[in-house]
Amino acid sequence: MKNIAVILAFLISNSFFSQDDPVNIKDDSGLKKIAVSSSPSQMLLDNAPSIISVQPYVKAYNLNLNNIDDLSFDITPLLINKKFNGWQYYGYYDNFERYNSFNNLLKATFSLSVKKEADYSNATIGFRTNVITIYSINKDEMKKNFDIFKDSLKIKNQKFKVKATNEILKKYKLELDECTESGDNCIRKLLKDKRHEIQQLAMKYIDNESDISKFDFYKVLNNPKLSLDVAAAYNHVFENKEFSNNYQGRVGAWATLKFSQSLDPKTYDSFINAYLFSRYLKDNHYFNSDTQLFSNMNFVDYGARLQVEFKKFSLSYEFIKREGDLSDERSVGLVTYKINQNLYLNGGFGKNFEGINGNSFTLLGIAWGINSNNQSLDWN
Repeated sequence: MKNIAVILAFLISNSFFSQDDPVNIKDDSGLKKIAVSSSPSQMLLDNAPSIISVQPYVKAYNLNLNNIDDLSFDITPLLINKKFNGWQYYGYYDNFERYNSFNNLLKATFSLSVKKEADYSNATIGFRTNVITIYSINKDEMKKNFDIFKDSLKIKNQKFKVKATNEILKKYKLELDECTESGDNCIRKLLKDKRHEIQQLAMKYIDNESDISKFDFYKVLNNPKLSLDVAAAYNHVFENKEFSNNYQGRVGAWATLKFSQSLDPKTYDSFINAYLFSRYLKDNHYFNSDTQLFSNMNFVDYGARLQVEFKKFSLSYEFIKREGDLSDERSVGLVTYKINQNLYLNGGFGKNFEGINGNSFTLLGIAWGINSNNQSLDWN
């Protein structure tokens, strides 16, 4: 008779939630797969691996360390300890019927970096936000992809709830044995009484699942066709490492446009990206290698970057022309390797602007980014 109760419990647990408790479509894997971003405060001083960068979606916290002596910390306040509706996070409304291209405007990132030189130190604050984001597929294709994604999530979540139910029944084996004579109504009551405990255990299983969906809908969402970022930063110089001896260094504002094309639309694992860039700089601490003196300068920079991006690494080349009080240029190659979803290794080499580390450019950097605890997207 005990075996009959166990069999009844198993059968009822497989149908219990599908009948009485709708499956919540919540997932955090898409937020985890957002790339780690570069720092606008490091870009201002031309010491970042790449000055030309666009990041339509960012993690809540980012840390960038270049050549040991240049550290930055970035934070996106709107993403801290907040759970989002999945559609609205990516700018869609009314089940993909409407799309807002300016959806990311308020997800601004604020940056602070510190860099030590031989006779002075730099402290820089920066700001960046995404102005426009446009996807490569229309709303009907986006909805079709979402339906596939939604079904896979429901199947996986339902499986975890059945697994959690069976685990709880094992925990309360004594109560289950007492249901031997009462039949399935007794078992249903036991399941109902333990509903909250079952749901908690099911969510634990879901949270521990590294890839909840075989169909990666997020690769489409996290890699739009066209994106425009704007940024600004301010630098302050402290001479001889003394706080009292300080003055304004460099101020700048810039815009970057990115075009992205998937090399394999079926997998969205590889892309070719093209960037256009324009920047204005006012530099009150420009070192002239001819006079060996610091002076005030005004510049306008413009340039482009070409990038080939694969699943684990990317190769790119950027060229920036500088005009204004003097003419100069920067020509840099960059290799990025993705160690995991939160950690990237950057390597850069080439020619930098005049006065930046003697023109030659060799950089090794680490970029680390994380999201807030319990941050997820609700697709209900």
